[in-house]
Amino acid sequence: LVAEWRRILLEQPELLRLPIIAGIEQGDSRRAREALRTIWQRAEWALIEGIEDTIGGPLPDVDLLAHTIFALLQGALLRQIVDPDEAQLDRVLHEMRRTVLLLIADRLPRGEDRSDR
Repeated sequence: LVAEWRRILLEQPELLRLPIIAGIEQGDSRRAREALRTIWQRAEWALIEGIEDTIGGPLPDVDLLAHTIFALLQGALLRQIVDPDEAQLDRVLHEMRRTVLLLIADRLPRGEDRSDR
């Protein structure tokens, strides 16, 4: 999980940067907003699929969890731009992992922690 997030941040930062820049620049364009929504939905579905594959099934409000992960990744990207120290990036990514695992555990039915799968 952390290795994939790290790879995206270091090798494909445009995947996270593009929606931010386009969102700021789009103004009031309905067409641009629709294009951004499509990009966002694809990213969200990829995250949802990865989450559900990892835990072995559906999760309540998984769309909100995907949204949170995407936002955390964008925050990590901004941190990396300002402070490109890879040791700090690793600290941020491990904290993200901890946060995401807590959010997943909170959504699992009680007594059914499947995060170690």
